Amino acid sequence: MREEKICLRAVMTTRDGKSVWSGEYACSICGRRFVPDASGPAKLTQDFEIHAAEHFRDPGPMTGGS
Repeated sequence: MREEKICLRAVMTTRDGKSVWSGEYACSICGRRFVPDASGPAKLTQDFEIHAAEHFRDPGPMTGGS
């Protein structure tokens, strides 16, 4: 079974025929969206660290168990 790396990925969109950043990031495993907060730049990192830990606590359907 291949293990997926958990990280934030920039969400891109197409505008005027060009690929541009939408202003959001997404979890590489589940796709949950995260929006940076200009008033608290560290909040994005903290929120994602909490979210990432949840993936390791709750293996969910990725394990294929019964």
